[in-house]
Amino acid sequence: MYLELLVDHHTSIHSLLKHLSAFTSASILAANAEEASRAVSRLAELLTVHLAAEDKFLYPSLARSEDEHIRTTAARFDEEMGHLASTFLS
Repeated sequence: MYLELLVDHHTSIHSLLKHLSAFTSASILAANAEEASRAVSRLAELLTVHLAAEDKFLYPSLARSEDEHIRTTAARFDEEMGHLASTFLS
């Protein structure tokens, strides 16, 4: 269940980034400021939820795996990326 949600987040994040990349100049951005602002807000919201879900659910779940490689990888990912949500919000 959580995995499907995280995959959906990745898809949505990719889609929003692709949408934002269309604003290739200041004039295009100015002409579409409201749309760009909504997309940036949605992206920030989605990243906040996604990163928190990884910290609270994904990494702890993987850390309980019976597979040592999965536990080791989860610990490394948690160490490297486990606090991105709080960093992003600061």
